[in-house]
Amino acid sequence: MFVDSAQIYLHLDTVDFRKSINGLIVVVEQPLELSPFMDALLFR
Repeated sequence: MFVDSAQIYLHLDTVDFRKSINGLIVVVEQPLELSPFMDALLFR
């Protein structure tokens, strides 16, 4: 489940969810400068 120290990130720009998983990974990697494989919660 979730731990108390979980990191939560919000992405405020619009995201086209019709992109493949690779396209959505770019949204995390480039503007947010985060790894999509880290232990965190990412919301739009």
